[in-house]
Amino acid sequence: MTVIFLTTQPEICQIFSNNLPSHTSFIFTNMDIFFATIKNITTKPDLVLMDYTLYNHEVYSIYHELHQEQIDVPVIFYNDPCLVLEDRVAHWNYMIHIMKTSYKEIDTEQFDDIFQTINALVTSPELSPYINLMQKTKPLPEHLLISKIYTKDFLTKAEIPLKNIRDNPFMTKAAFVLFEILINKSNEEVTAQEIIDEYKKLNKPLKDDSLKVNISKLRSILKKMNSDYSIITTNNGYKIIRYV
Repeated sequence: MTVIFLTTQPEICQIFSNNLPSHTSFIFTNMDIFFATIKNITTKPDLVLMDYTLYNHEVYSIYHELHQEQIDVPVIFYNDPCLVLEDRVAHWNYMIHIMKTSYKEIDTEQFDDIFQTINALVTSPELSPYINLMQKTKPLPEHLLISKIYTKDFLTKAEIPLKNIRDNPFMTKAAFVLFEILINKSNEEVTAQEIIDEYKKLNKPLKDDSLKVNISKLRSILKKMNSDYSIITTNNGYKIIRYV
């Protein structure tokens, strides 16, 4: 069986090729040369394995291009990040059936040994860290969890169930004072001086260093509560947000 690799990582595909000794493999790194070759050769390859990062998939379709040229060759992306099935081999089989370049039915069982071999290689701990798009996502560092993703700011105080926050066993009276000050300024950036001024109105004098400690404690409490409220540090102060 003849297999063509079209890739930005020829060294990786050479490893693939070395592990397919019973098949004939060719490796291309240039899309134009690939198309010029596949259009002009009489005997087409049996399978094309491509690097998903070769082009922008929103503006170009390799399947459409091959179909337009009446080139009947099944194509898969060996590092496809958008699996529609959990098993990569099953995904490749499925994609060949739904994205075929012609209307001829293709027996994908003929590719089974190739698919099994490539799947084992692209998912192997030894090789996957070096293949485009195959790296496993690392856990987000703790220090980046302070500013969590959110979809909307607080709009009015009425939206916020203050009683639920105040009565939570993790919430302290001192922390709730700060929480309520921030809530009253919801959807706004609040400077450190504005917060200190609010404490003065409550006859609870507060220094800037103490405010930083209180902010840290409140963040810790909200985290323990598994709250969907978070305090983010802005350019000039703080802002309370709600994320979903």
